[in-house]
Amino acid sequence: MAAPITARLAYDLEFFTDFARLYPIRPERADIYSSDPARAENFAFQQSALQGAYLIMAVHAVGLDAGSMGGINTDAADAKFLGGRNWKSNLLCNIGYGDLKGIRAHGSTATVSTRSATSSDGPAIRPDTKKARWEAGLF
Repeated sequence: MAAPITARLAYDLEFFTDFARLYPIRPERADIYSSDPARAENFAFQQSALQGAYLIMAVHAVGLDAGSMGGINTDAADAKFLGGRNWKSNLLCNIGYGDLKGIRAHGSTATVSTRSATSSDGPAIRPDTKKARWEAGLF
């Protein structure tokens, strides 16, 4: 993948300190997370994973490819990386145009090649590459 950018998605372990501003209808919910750091980290991780999924969908919607990787350990770099807050990385996401060279089809692809580049999901944004991948059984 020729990735002109790699996005690092992280979450703020102290997100609850901004609850009154970000969620003014229920500012008292900050107390739930401030009193239980494990619960706060779990919630922040889940929310950042959802936002990462939305990022990947948006990247695909504009015709780019996204190669994401979770399970990274950047604890040393995450210690204090934005505004003095405590952040942790969730995933990295390469964004660019994928390259079909070196990618092999997996499993049985006998019935896959009958599908066209467009489907009920809508038209393919980049039919040149996406159709070639579909026909090669790479989706």
